[in-house]
Amino acid sequence: MPDKTTEREGSAPDQVAPDEAPRAQADPLLEQVRTRLPEEYELIGPLIHQIRSAGRTKPLCGPVLVRSQARGADGTGWSLDVIFQTFDGAWQSAVLPMRDLLKAPARVVAGLVDRGFDLRGKPGEVCDLLRAMEVARVGLAVGTTGWVGTDFERFILPSGEVLSGSGNSDAAGVLFTGEPRVSARPMAEADRAASAAQWVEGVIGRQPDNAVMLGLCAAIAPVLMPIRAEQSWSFLLHLHGSDGAGRLSRAVAASVWAQPTELHLTWSEPQSRLLAAIRGARDGLVLISGYEPRHHRKIPAIAEALAGIDAAGPGRVVVLSTGMVPLLGGDGKALPGQDLRNIIDIDGRSWEVDDPERVLAVAAQHAGSFGPEFLRASIEWSVGSRGQYLGIRTDDMRDSVAGPHDLPLDTETERVVLACGAMYAAGHLVTLRMKSFLAGPQGLLQTRLQTFCVQLLESWIARHRGVLSAQDRALLSRAATSVRDFLRDDALVSLDDPEGTVPISETGWFDDSFVYLTGSTVAGIAREAETGLGKVLDLLQVQDLLKPGGERGYQYKLPSRVPGRPRAYRISRDVLRFAAVR
Repeated sequence: MPDKTTEREGSAPDQVAPDEAPRAQADPLLEQVRTRLPEEYELIGPLIHQIRSAGRTKPLCGPVLVRSQARGADGTGWSLDVIFQTFDGAWQSAVLPMRDLLKAPARVVAGLVDRGFDLRGKPGEVCDLLRAMEVARVGLAVGTTGWVGTDFERFILPSGEVLSGSGNSDAAGVLFTGEPRVSARPMAEADRAASAAQWVEGVIGRQPDNAVMLGLCAAIAPVLMPIRAEQSWSFLLHLHGSDGAGRLSRAVAASVWAQPTELHLTWSEPQSRLLAAIRGARDGLVLISGYEPRHHRKIPAIAEALAGIDAAGPGRVVVLSTGMVPLLGGDGKALPGQDLRNIIDIDGRSWEVDDPERVLAVAAQHAGSFGPEFLRASIEWSVGSRGQYLGIRTDDMRDSVAGPHDLPLDTETERVVLACGAMYAAGHLVTLRMKSFLAGPQGLLQTRLQTFCVQLLESWIARHRGVLSAQDRALLSRAATSVRDFLRDDALVSLDDPEGTVPISETGWFDDSFVYLTGSTVAGIAREAETGLGKVLDLLQVQDLLKPGGERGYQYKLPSRVPGRPRAYRISRDVLRFAAVR
């Protein structure tokens, strides 16, 4: 990709006419090539020549320069940071794995030729030149985007650009060797700041819509969450019920880092591609649109991928999904034994969208400028040492539901508090570090963001029938874990037996939507929890997990395929989201 900061009008020959001399002297890169070439090579005119015996030379290639070498933290994965001049005189950059210079020189050089590199000799000879060119420094090769190290002073953008504070030259010590997630938009620092200001004015404005706030906070939150990794977790936000709000929130979120059409997947795509995008988005955002009930079997795999990211280290990911129906409940069935607590449905049916076309146009025009500018300002503010500031924003969310008496929250509610706290911290930090760009008073926007995040949390609590006490949560988790274990151990009998008759079971039965536990099985769960059967049933009933069929004692009469039609407790498979993680 062209490096606009070093682009030149044309190549400078070694021997130039007097009127062309200033032009040759104006290209310091050519002078660097000349002075950095090994002894066996010489820059003659627009080409590097290889010196043969008796002073004879052979043209090899156009100007090329190895700026630096880099290796992975474990000492492997050596790569070269190379720039080369193209036929039209522009300079382009490339990252070349050292092993490929030996194993596949033709493929390496063919990639350069495709971008305008002037090849006159053999590919292997060019690779020998690159390996022989000495460098002044060896940097760190990093293959994934996101934060570099744990000091939070360098960040690799989705485009592959390494970002640091304005006064920090350490970014040059990092070489991104992976695949960029979005296309880069080379932009001078002053131009990017001006573009970011236009983005803030046109997208956020004075009173941003809910969809705008959701997109903004979802895009920024995964950058901040690793700073408090022990108090954060990757999650999926699913906005449903409003096509217009979904479209706007996706465009705003994407435009923070790239064009609105990038970072964008659909639920119809293969599950493997969705999982690869999520696993490759460390400290970043993934967008998925168009959810329909037929996609429900992909949900557990995505939830598992998010949990795996958290288990692997401090990196975090936020997925912003949209569709007309919710992910959990309704027609979307979850597979058994899955922890879906990192998925949060957001009902957007009542959300109003004010003049979306104007916002969409500004987002597209100034896409990719705000995120880097905000991140640079945050690094200069030493955001890595501001964990307490971020924690206060989460405490604000927790206080909104715990009340003045600081009531203890159950595990699931606490996880949603952390998610909403991360989004509020993201929005709040935007108002703090980018206040010179804001169209209205800083405090009013902070209040609006806090109200929005509190409403998200309160609506989630309302849909999940209130906040459970720690004791009730433990009991519900024990019951859910028992159900999960029954299913995994094949202790339950399927009601979908193709032969028609279903055997009697001392433990229970199952189908796609429910488990049917015998009275003795549920009594055993209560006994192990040192509580009464009635307490277990009441808790399941309050959470809308117990589905009685009009029989006495909350029970359900099994179909005629089961001899004698015994009664059992019919429990929704939704109970599995309360199961303990193992």
